[in-house]
Amino acid sequence: MKIPGLLPTELSFGKGEKTSDKNAELRQACREFEALFIQSMLKGMHATVPDSGLLDKDAGRDIYREMMDIEIARQIAGRGNGLGIGRTLYERLSRQQTKNRIP
Repeated sequence: MKIPGLLPTELSFGKGEKTSDKNAELRQACREFEALFIQSMLKGMHATVPDSGLLDKDAGRDIYREMMDIEIARQIAGRGNGLGIGRTLYERLSRQQTKNRIP
Protein backbone atom coordinates (compact mmCIF):
# COMPACT_ATOMS: atom_id res chain seq x y z
CA MET A 1 0.00 0.00 0.00
CA LYS A 2 1.43 3.34 -1.02
CA ILE A 3 0.39 6.55 0.71
CA PRO A 4 1.30 9.46 -1.58
CA GLY A 5 3.09 12.45 -0.17
CA LEU A 6 4.89 10.76 2.69
CA LEU A 7 8.18 9.99 1.01
CA PRO A 8 10.81 12.77 0.91
CA THR A 9 11.42 12.11 -2.78
CA GLU A 10 7.84 13.12 -3.52
CA LEU A 11 8.38 16.59 -2.10
CA SER A 12 10.18 17.78 -5.21
CA PHE A 13 8.59 19.84 -7.96
CA GLY A 14 8.91 17.00 -10.46
CA LYS A 15 5.33 15.78 -10.08
CA GLY A 16 3.84 18.02 -12.76
CA GLU A 17 2.60 20.71 -10.38
CA LYS A 18 3.39 24.31 -11.14
CA THR A 19 6.05 25.99 -9.07
CA SER A 20 3.75 28.94 -8.38
CA ASP A 21 1.15 26.57 -6.87
CA LYS A 22 3.80 25.05 -4.61
CA ASN A 23 4.99 28.52 -3.61
CA ALA A 24 1.43 29.58 -2.78
CA GLU A 25 0.93 26.43 -0.70
CA LEU A 26 4.21 26.99 1.11
CA ARG A 27 3.36 30.65 1.77
CA GLN A 28 -0.06 29.64 3.17
CA ALA A 29 1.47 26.91 5.36
CA CYS A 30 4.01 29.39 6.75
CA ARG A 31 1.23 31.90 7.45
CA GLU A 32 -0.78 29.20 9.27
CA PHE A 33 2.30 28.21 11.29
CA GLU A 34 2.75 31.83 12.34
CA ALA A 35 -0.93 31.97 13.35
CA LEU A 36 -0.48 28.85 15.51
CA PHE A 37 2.59 30.39 17.11
CA ILE A 38 0.70 33.62 17.86
CA GLN A 39 -2.25 31.66 19.26
CA SER A 40 0.10 29.77 21.57
CA MET A 41 1.65 33.04 22.66
CA LEU A 42 -1.78 34.56 23.40
CA LYS A 43 -2.77 31.47 25.40
CA GLY A 44 0.41 31.81 27.45
CA MET A 45 -0.29 35.49 28.06
CA HIS A 46 -3.83 34.72 29.24
CA ALA A 47 -2.43 32.21 31.72
CA THR A 48 -0.37 34.94 33.41
CA VAL A 49 -3.37 37.18 34.09
CA PRO A 50 -5.07 36.40 37.41
CA ASP A 51 -8.80 35.66 37.30
CA SER A 52 -10.72 38.76 38.40
CA GLY A 53 -13.83 36.90 39.50
CA LEU A 54 -16.07 39.25 37.49
CA LEU A 55 -17.21 36.41 35.27
CA ASP A 56 -17.83 32.85 36.36
CA LYS A 57 -15.14 30.45 35.24
CA ASP A 58 -16.84 27.95 32.98
CA ALA A 59 -16.24 26.01 29.79
CA GLY A 60 -18.16 28.53 27.67
CA ARG A 61 -15.84 31.35 28.62
CA ASP A 62 -12.77 29.24 27.92
CA ILE A 63 -14.11 28.14 24.53
CA TYR A 64 -14.96 31.72 23.58
CA ARG A 65 -11.51 32.94 24.63
CA GLU A 66 -9.83 30.19 22.59
CA MET A 67 -11.96 30.99 19.53
CA MET A 68 -11.14 34.67 19.93
CA ASP A 69 -7.43 33.90 20.22
CA ILE A 70 -7.56 31.80 17.03
CA GLU A 71 -9.19 34.61 15.07
CA ILE A 72 -6.87 37.29 16.45
CA ALA A 73 -3.87 35.10 15.57
CA ARG A 74 -5.17 34.59 12.01
CA GLN A 75 -5.71 38.30 11.57
CA ILE A 76 -2.24 39.20 12.85
CA ALA A 77 -0.53 36.54 10.70
CA GLY A 78 -2.57 37.44 7.62
CA ARG A 79 -1.93 41.18 7.59
CA GLY A 80 1.20 42.50 6.00
CA ASN A 81 4.13 40.58 7.39
CA GLY A 82 2.47 39.66 10.67
CA LEU A 83 5.27 39.21 13.18
CA GLY A 84 7.67 38.26 10.39
CA ILE A 85 7.93 34.62 11.44
CA GLY A 86 5.92 33.32 8.49
CA ARG A 87 7.82 35.45 6.00
CA THR A 88 11.20 34.37 7.35
CA LEU A 89 10.16 30.72 7.40
CA TYR A 90 8.86 31.00 3.82
CA GLU A 91 12.11 32.56 2.60
CA ARG A 92 14.22 29.84 4.21
CA LEU A 93 12.03 26.96 3.05
CA SER A 94 11.65 28.28 -0.50
CA ARG A 95 15.45 28.57 -0.76
CA GLN A 96 15.75 25.01 0.52
CA GLN A 97 13.19 23.78 -2.03
CA THR A 98 15.05 25.54 -4.82
CA LYS A 99 18.28 23.79 -3.77
CA ASN A 100 16.55 20.40 -3.64
CA ARG A 101 14.73 20.80 -6.95
CA ILE A 102 15.46 18.01 -9.37
CA PRO A 103 16.30 19.46 -12.82
